[in-house]
Amino acid sequence: MEAKRGVKILLAVESGSRAWGFASPDSDYDIRFIYRHEKDWYLSPWDKDETIEFMTEDDLDGSGWDLRKTFHLLLKSNAALLSWFYSPIVYKENKKFVDLFKPLADACFSPVAVSYHYLSMSKKYLETCRSENVKLKSYFYCLRTALTGKWIIEKGTVPPVLFSDLLVLTDDATRRKIEELVAFKATSSSIFILMIGHCLAFWKKQ
Repeated sequence: MEAKRGVKILLAVESGSRAWGFASPDSDYDIRFIYRHEKDWYLSPWDKDETIEFMTEDDLDGSGWDLRKTFHLLLKSNAALLSWFYSPIVYKENKKFVDLFKPLADACFSPVAVSYHYLSMSKKYLETCRSENVKLKSYFYCLRTALTGKWIIEKGTVPPVLFSDLLVLTDDATRRKIEELVAFKATSSSIFILMIGHCLAFWKKQ
């Protein structure tokens, strides 16, 4: 991608179920990256595309943002972008860039904006989980976004990316049930499974 588009990748991470810790064997790779052009590219007075996206036949789903766009989104406390700096799976990084931008990301973190983002997503996933047949990954998305919002409300800090780190917010019985489901998902392909009772019970409890 660097050679094809004439850019320099500053940070490339996993930002999906593999980074969250509940991937299935057939999960694709959600690669997210930040890149920069040569300085002359930024001197143009015309608006330019600041996003690169690609999809390969071997399940590589890539999406990246230009450095200028990254800076503007950081100032808005963009939840997705903030999580990139804390991904446990890093494919490539420019250490100087990360050392400069990660403190900036922390300083721009808005608990109100980010918690609203995750809780709004959780409500949408909850509606999906009200269906008669529910994909297992939808159940996990509902749990993850709900717990992430809960983390921000209770702790007021940037939430962890790993799903397992969020489970400290649950009681022992709920945590054991979730861990069993994580283990099941790790060995099963994406299938439909009836999970409505567990999902709704967990949501009401939180």
